[in-house]
Amino acid sequence: MLITGVTELRDVFSPEEMVGIISSYMDGLKVAYAVAVTAIGIAVLISFASKWRNLKGVNVVGAV
Repeated sequence: MLITGVTELRDVFSPEEMVGIISSYMDGLKVAYAVAVTAIGIAVLISFASKWRNLKGVNVVGAV
């Protein structure tokens, strides 16, 4: 299936096989979205836990 490509799937596989292929594809998308949403949630929680500092007036060596 990886070598076939998305545009040729319906030409290569039968309609019965396409049901399983599309179902598997949708399951993969759900997992990918779940991982992304979880990562975003963790990032937000970490950002709330970090200490806020005022950088106004701080001289950075090598800055333009």
